[in-house]
Amino acid sequence: MKALDPTAPRRLWVDLLSVLILMGELCITPYLLALDLETPDSLIMLSWGTAVFWSLDLALGFCTGYFRHGELVLD
Repeated sequence: MKALDPTAPRRLWVDLLSVLILMGELCITPYLLALDLETPDSLIMLSWGTAVFWSLDLALGFCTGYFRHGELVLD
């Protein structure tokens, strides 16, 4: 199986989505922990969705090419 190109637009969109999800988690998590609020069901579903996203992103990272000494490696 050929590795994904790390400079492809599709990979850029996945990385941008990662940043947005991370920023959302960084904003929501401290409030939930500090204020000891009851977690709504929608937020529980969202947290499961983000856990699945991060797991898939990790797997995608193993299938993505990289640069070695300035040369793109897709093996």
